[in-house]
Amino acid sequence: MICGENGRGKTTFLTALVWCLYGKQMQEVDTFYKDRVVSAGGYHKYLLASLNKLALSKGQNDFYVTIELKDLDVLGVKCDSIEVKRYFSNIDASDSLEIKMDAIRSELVDDIGQQLFIQDFIMPIEVAKFFFFDAERIVSLAEIQSIQEKRLLNKAYSEVLGIKKYEDLISSLNDLRIRFRKDSANDEEQDKFTQLGKEKSNIAKSVSAIENKIESLTQEKTELKIAADAVQQKLLREGNYLTIGEIKAFQDERERLLVSGRALKNELREYFELAPFAIIGKKLLEINKQIDLEDNNKKVISVKKISEEKIKEIIKNLEDDEETGQINNKFKNYYINKIRQLLTRYLIEDNNTNNLDLKVLHDFTNEQVNTFHAILSNLQNSYWTRLKAINQSIKMNTIDYSLVVSKLAQAETKEKDPLTMNYRAEKENIDKRIQLIDNELMELSANSGSLESKLTSVNESYELLAKKIKIIEKFEPKDHLVIRLIDEIQTFVTKLKSEKKESLEKQILTNLHSLMQKKEFVKKVLIEVDHDILDIHLIDSRGQKIEKDSLSRGEQQLYATAVLKALVDESGIRFPVFVDSPLQKFDDKHSKNIITNFYPNISEQVILMPLLNKELTRAEYQILASHIGATFVIDGLSADASTLKQIEPAEIFA
Repeated sequence: MICGENGRGKTTFLTALVWCLYGKQMQEVDTFYKDRVVSAGGYHKYLLASLNKLALSKGQNDFYVTIELKDLDVLGVKCDSIEVKRYFSNIDASDSLEIKMDAIRSELVDDIGQQLFIQDFIMPIEVAKFFFFDAERIVSLAEIQSIQEKRLLNKAYSEVLGIKKYEDLISSLNDLRIRFRKDSANDEEQDKFTQLGKEKSNIAKSVSAIENKIESLTQEKTELKIAADAVQQKLLREGNYLTIGEIKAFQDERERLLVSGRALKNELREYFELAPFAIIGKKLLEINKQIDLEDNNKKVISVKKISEEKIKEIIKNLEDDEETGQINNKFKNYYINKIRQLLTRYLIEDNNTNNLDLKVLHDFTNEQVNTFHAILSNLQNSYWTRLKAINQSIKMNTIDYSLVVSKLAQAETKEKDPLTMNYRAEKENIDKRIQLIDNELMELSANSGSLESKLTSVNESYELLAKKIKIIEKFEPKDHLVIRLIDEIQTFVTKLKSEKKESLEKQILTNLHSLMQKKEFVKKVLIEVDHDILDIHLIDSRGQKIEKDSLSRGEQQLYATAVLKALVDESGIRFPVFVDSPLQKFDDKHSKNIITNFYPNISEQVILMPLLNKELTRAEYQILASHIGATFVIDGLSADASTLKQIEPAEIFA
């Protein structure tokens, strides 16, 4: 446990660990880190601002963070500890990474690259947010709505459960098959391969150049926005309408309303996809009735065919039976015909409920019938309620946004003052440049999309050319082996996904029941994976889906906590879990559940960073006491410096 008052550095400590492992990529771990980098004006400016002010005043121009990891399993390498050190120099505004095994540089690390080593052997960046998290911000897991967010969750899901490594292996094996065919090609085919290879390389270089340009322009835009905000504040101060604190509060509120407005509109767009079906609701019910009739007819016809086949088989067995040969043919034929009539009457005619006059209009497969029923159920139950709620929220958001913008605009009334006019001209110039950058970014994004499509087309041509080539004899055994391996891995991955999906559903449900007071509130958890999109559904005792935005803030945090614990458990990744601001938004009973069932079990090593007496009371601490291995206090040395002191666990509150 690491404790400290507000502003002493708990969050800074956590940020330092994330920066040490991921450097510039820390922005991909969580939006919290991305926001901090953006608000500083970009990564390099963020690092410059991170240098301790007291150290800077004494002429120090660099800092570093070192993490030592023990008991880390690295395949094929024996070592007691691994040291990760990231160093930043204020002089050239750059950072560098160094990894050592038992205090010695490793060839393995040098061969695969230091950042890739962290990704493959320490912690994939896609899952880092599950091990370094703020207990209050973790509710973002419960707020996932957009397709992009669901794609990112699916990517993290694949990484956590180890699925991505198998999918990458299949891709590598497919590349190997193409290489066999390339090496089997004649001179003309080799020339085509070379030509397509050059084309792929040129497109990839162009895409890379565009990405670099986009990054550069985005950085410039970030810096310009900061400059524009600074000029805006000067304008507002000259207008003598609002205090600096009020200006900042209104600006923050404007940004918040913008972000929430975009999120609501994105959600509305997704609901609009079902709008055409909602509009023709009566027709859907007619279609549903028709589908049910067709489905029933299919089943009756199927049963009839099976019955007819069975009757034929029974009659044939009777006719072929040697013992019936001793019976007079007249009697034999009579009884066989009688049996046939009776079987036909009782097995087919009496059960024949199909509508012979029914015109088949749809002829849906079982999968199509299920999909249709799912859409209809959504429309009949939660669709309109949720659509109205979103629409109302958008209206309120628009009204609130207009009020905030109006108040900010009123503060800019002092137009004729020369100083104000200079500020106005400066802001207009900045805004024009930002608009030009936006236009250029839009154009670059379109060009990048076009190049990506072209690259896909070239790759398809490359693979098509490879398929047409007859493989030479010496590669045939290898090619057959690769095909077998791909089939086996694909079969394994399909089975693994199914098993992991079921296991994760059970884990989340078990965790929810363990953490929540309302044990029967969630009856079932369903994980839906559709290509690269993942969604988690909570089902109540009536079989209806629970909308996550209908949950209270505390319930959302409990849900997110349950998902997080399930992912960590299923991942099998043995890595410490760091929790900043624990027990936010929980009442006494739920806090006790978290302390008893979550924190002591989420990992072999857990680091809690609470604000004592607020985020962790003395009574709650006593429940945890038997699990605590060490306690530290972040102690303030001055206004500019803090230090970590180890304290006896029993003395922490004193």
